[in-house]
Amino acid sequence: MKCLKGAKVILKDRIADNLNVYFDEKIRAITTKQPDDSCEIIECNGLYLSPGFIDVHTHGYANIDVADADYEGIKTIAHRLPENGITAFYPTSLTAPMDEIYKIFEILSLAILK
Repeated sequence: MKCLKGAKVILKDRIADNLNVYFDEKIRAITTKQPDDSCEIIECNGLYLSPGFIDVHTHGYANIDVADADYEGIKTIAHRLPENGITAFYPTSLTAPMDEIYKIFEILSLAILK
Protein backbone atom coordinates (compact mmCIF):
# COMPACT_ATOMS: atom_id res chain seq x y z
CA MET A 1 0.00 0.00 0.00
CA LYS A 2 1.17 3.51 -0.80
CA CYS A 3 0.09 6.83 0.72
CA LEU A 4 0.07 10.25 -0.93
CA LYS A 5 0.45 12.25 2.28
CA GLY A 6 -0.65 15.84 2.83
CA ALA A 7 -2.28 16.52 -0.56
CA LYS A 8 -4.82 19.15 -1.51
CA VAL A 9 -7.43 16.84 -3.02
CA ILE A 10 -9.80 18.20 -5.66
CA LEU A 11 -13.23 16.79 -4.81
CA LYS A 12 -16.58 17.21 -6.56
CA ASP A 13 -17.62 20.20 -4.45
CA ARG A 14 -14.44 21.58 -2.88
CA ILE A 15 -10.69 21.34 -2.45
CA ALA A 16 -9.81 19.54 0.77
CA ASP A 17 -6.47 20.35 2.42
CA ASN A 18 -4.01 17.98 4.03
CA LEU A 19 -5.59 14.65 3.10
CA ASN A 20 -3.91 11.29 2.74
CA VAL A 21 -4.74 9.07 -0.23
CA TYR A 22 -4.13 5.33 0.19
CA PHE A 23 -3.80 3.23 -2.94
CA ASP A 24 -2.38 0.14 -4.58
CA GLU A 25 -3.84 -0.65 -8.02
CA LYS A 26 -6.88 1.42 -6.96
CA ILE A 27 -7.58 4.24 -4.56
CA ARG A 28 -8.57 2.56 -1.29
CA ALA A 29 -9.18 5.55 0.99
CA ILE A 30 -9.04 9.33 1.14
CA THR A 31 -8.78 10.33 4.78
CA THR A 32 -6.98 12.32 7.47
CA LYS A 33 -5.79 9.03 9.05
CA GLN A 34 -2.00 9.02 9.29
CA PRO A 35 -0.07 6.23 7.54
CA ASP A 36 1.62 3.49 9.53
CA ASP A 37 5.01 1.89 8.90
CA SER A 38 3.60 -0.58 6.38
CA CYS A 39 2.89 2.19 3.84
CA GLU A 40 5.25 3.62 1.31
CA ILE A 41 4.80 7.35 1.93
CA ILE A 42 4.93 9.90 -0.86
CA GLU A 43 5.07 13.41 0.66
CA CYS A 44 2.80 15.83 -1.22
CA ASN A 45 3.39 18.86 1.01
CA GLY A 46 0.25 20.62 -0.20
CA LEU A 47 0.49 19.70 -3.87
CA TYR A 48 -2.84 19.34 -5.68
CA LEU A 49 -4.23 15.91 -6.51
CA SER A 50 -7.04 15.65 -9.03
CA PRO A 51 -9.02 12.90 -10.75
CA GLY A 52 -7.71 11.75 -14.12
CA PHE A 53 -8.71 13.76 -17.16
CA ILE A 54 -10.80 12.41 -20.06
CA ASP A 55 -9.70 13.62 -23.49
CA VAL A 56 -12.78 13.57 -25.72
CA HIS A 57 -10.94 14.34 -28.98
CA THR A 58 -7.63 12.54 -29.47
CA HIS A 59 -6.12 12.18 -32.93
CA GLY A 60 -2.93 10.74 -31.52
CA TYR A 61 -0.01 11.10 -29.15
CA ALA A 62 3.75 10.45 -29.11
CA ASN A 63 4.00 10.87 -32.91
CA ILE A 64 1.36 8.18 -33.42
CA ASP A 65 -1.86 8.93 -35.30
CA VAL A 66 -5.10 7.04 -34.67
CA ALA A 67 -5.75 7.21 -38.43
CA ASP A 68 -2.70 5.00 -39.04
CA ALA A 69 -4.84 2.09 -37.78
CA ASP A 70 -1.84 0.46 -36.13
CA TYR A 71 -2.65 -1.84 -33.21
CA GLU A 72 0.66 -1.32 -31.38
CA GLY A 73 0.40 2.41 -31.98
CA ILE A 74 -3.06 2.57 -30.37
CA LYS A 75 -1.76 0.61 -27.37
CA THR A 76 1.19 3.01 -27.09
CA ILE A 77 -1.17 6.01 -27.10
CA ALA A 78 -3.25 4.40 -24.35
CA HIS A 79 -0.18 3.64 -22.22
CA ARG A 80 1.50 7.03 -22.73
CA LEU A 81 -1.44 9.44 -22.23
CA PRO A 82 -1.41 9.00 -18.42
CA GLU A 83 1.97 10.76 -18.43
CA ASN A 84 -0.11 13.93 -18.74
CA GLY A 85 -2.96 12.99 -16.40
CA ILE A 86 -5.25 11.59 -19.11
CA THR A 87 -6.79 8.36 -17.86
CA ALA A 88 -9.38 7.85 -20.63
CA PHE A 89 -9.61 9.04 -24.21
CA TYR A 90 -11.89 9.03 -27.21
CA PRO A 91 -9.85 8.21 -30.32
CA THR A 92 -10.73 10.30 -33.36
CA SER A 93 -9.74 10.06 -37.00
CA LEU A 94 -9.45 12.40 -39.93
CA THR A 95 -11.87 12.50 -42.83
CA ALA A 96 -11.07 9.47 -44.94
CA PRO A 97 -12.68 6.96 -47.31
CA MET A 98 -15.05 4.59 -45.52
CA ASP A 99 -12.84 1.52 -46.05
CA GLU A 100 -10.06 3.28 -44.11
CA ILE A 101 -12.49 4.33 -41.37
CA TYR A 102 -13.68 0.72 -41.02
CA LYS A 103 -10.07 -0.45 -40.72
CA ILE A 104 -9.50 2.11 -37.93
CA PHE A 105 -12.65 0.88 -36.15
CA GLU A 106 -11.48 -2.73 -36.43
CA ILE A 107 -8.06 -1.95 -34.90
CA LEU A 108 -9.64 0.15 -32.14
CA SER A 109 -12.02 -2.70 -31.33
CA LEU A 110 -9.12 -5.12 -31.00
CA ALA A 111 -7.16 -2.70 -28.81
CA ILE A 112 -10.13 -2.07 -26.52
CA LEU A 113 -10.91 -5.76 -26.06
CA LYS A 114 -7.37 -6.75 -25.07
